[in-house]
Amino acid sequence: MRAPKIRSKEAVQRLHQITGSWVAGLLLISDAVRRGFEPRSLEKVISEEIVNCFGSVIFNQTGEETRDFLIKTAFLPRMTVKMSEKLTGAANGEALLSGLTKNNFLIERLPADMPVYQYHPLFRKFLLSRAKERLDQDTISDLNMRAALLLEEWGQREDAAQIYIGQKHWEGLIQLIMKHAPPMMAQGRYQPLEKWLTALPEDLVENTVCLLFWFGSCQFLFDPSQSLRSHKKAFKLFREEGNMEGTFLSWSGIVDEIEFSHNTLSRLDHWIHELEDLMRDVKEFPSSEIGARVASGMTTALALRKPQHPEFHQWVDQALSLTKSPQMMNVRMWVLFQFVLYGCLMGEFERANSALSMLSRLTGSKDVPPFLSIIGKLADVMYHQFTGSHKKCLKAVAEGMELARTTGIHIVDQPLLAHGSLSSLNVNDSKNARQFLDKLASTLNRIPSSEDLSDIRNRHIYHFVSTRPALACGDLGELSFHTHLALKYVNEIEAPVFISFTHLLNAIASHRLGKKEEALDQLQKGFLIATETKSKLLDFNSLLTQAYFAFDREEEGSGLRLLNMAFALGKDQRFLNTFSADPSVTARLCAKALEAGIEVDYVGR
Repeated sequence: MRAPKIRSKEAVQRLHQITGSWVAGLLLISDAVRRGFEPRSLEKVISEEIVNCFGSVIFNQTGEETRDFLIKTAFLPRMTVKMSEKLTGAANGEALLSGLTKNNFLIERLPADMPVYQYHPLFRKFLLSRAKERLDQDTISDLNMRAALLLEEWGQREDAAQIYIGQKHWEGLIQLIMKHAPPMMAQGRYQPLEKWLTALPEDLVENTVCLLFWFGSCQFLFDPSQSLRSHKKAFKLFREEGNMEGTFLSWSGIVDEIEFSHNTLSRLDHWIHELEDLMRDVKEFPSSEIGARVASGMTTALALRKPQHPEFHQWVDQALSLTKSPQMMNVRMWVLFQFVLYGCLMGEFERANSALSMLSRLTGSKDVPPFLSIIGKLADVMYHQFTGSHKKCLKAVAEGMELARTTGIHIVDQPLLAHGSLSSLNVNDSKNARQFLDKLASTLNRIPSSEDLSDIRNRHIYHFVSTRPALACGDLGELSFHTHLALKYVNEIEAPVFISFTHLLNAIASHRLGKKEEALDQLQKGFLIATETKSKLLDFNSLLTQAYFAFDREEEGSGLRLLNMAFALGKDQRFLNTFSADPSVTARLCAKALEAGIEVDYVGR
């Protein structure tokens, strides 16, 4: 280094960062230091002192043709020879760019299939300042717009967007968004698209229905509440316009957002009816892609609100049939995830396993968006926890949480942690279970929020899972606290299967607390929903709870009859998981079954 004042490793590294390691920049800075500038002050004066050096030493020594070429090509952050010639009208762009790269002082040639050039940022800044002095505003605007179009044509969409944003050329930015939003969403590139949309004036987005739709889509993973508001407004505007493509896509977005919020899921009933109304007016979907998205949404809505619906499997089959092409793999993965969830909650584990196998093959691809990779892990976690493969469950939890950490997508942290806690308890690892619970608790809002639609879901998950350790250690105060809040929040969620599980859990807890009448009331409510939804897993747990209460009342015959029904169903469906409420209850019931010779091989497993 020529400047004696620049000796420390940190100072040298910082100057390399400021100059981009360019020879010209480093030499000019060292000259500035020799002339009296303190190294610490260089970053503040660099835009003035160093740029002036570039101008006086280099720019003023070039001919007019080269100056014109330099000024105009500075509107491109990166360029090929062809781009430089299109923008400037010069026929000798290759010769000019090759000449400028000598000694690596002003311009860098980047490794690529065809030569790509970029000016040093300081020099480019200087050239743009000269453009303001030498060119009128109309010419500058024209160069910016032509540069943006060339960048977009070359595939540098983000550079093009930055030009549009810098020039407040909203029409160009809107056209860019409309053209590239679908593939960007398919690739999981939500944040760049959101950045473009938020750069637009807010009233322009709110009153342009397509922009409003894409804004809602970008917000899905990070702010489901805002996403829902945008898509509901877009649905209304699209339907008023008679735009069925936008109407169906907005409907699909709304259903996904309600599902992920897990709050007041009865709202899905309205959108189920909305779709039925739409289908009376429209005999077929505008495209197979839209049909797939709608079928996916209907699968979600019915799985959560009406799992017993006679057309549920028809919608699943339609969704899978319409998502066979590579372009529809993201939708296909979402449908398969919903089918895994449905199979677990309904106790149809063979169907869940089949769907999980298909999903795992798809999520193993390196091109899968991060969100769907995490969803794939959640599917693994649910299946293994419900089927009693707890070591596999815990491995998948760790993998899912690591994906969440590295991608910044935390929308399913709570169910991952909850299943981790339950599986830990089922392998008698209370310490690990407590760690999962503590981490889950740390994700909750400090104060319950009606604005954060995911907050209710998360609170229910936390209090539902927290009843298990409370039951296991006999902490009646904690048990009463958590069961009360678990029931409160699940009633706000309004998902019948989850409500039934919580009633059955509360039945066991109330019985342990000595509230026998309340326990029977909770059992009856859980049983009725189990019957209505036709969930085999709920039937199994309901029968076990009824048997437990019968034995407690010393009604041996009734208890054995119910136990025989429960374990016959469990054997047939291969239910191997420990009863979700209280392992001690399961132990007592299994002992009774073995004494009576009921399904001995199955119970012994």
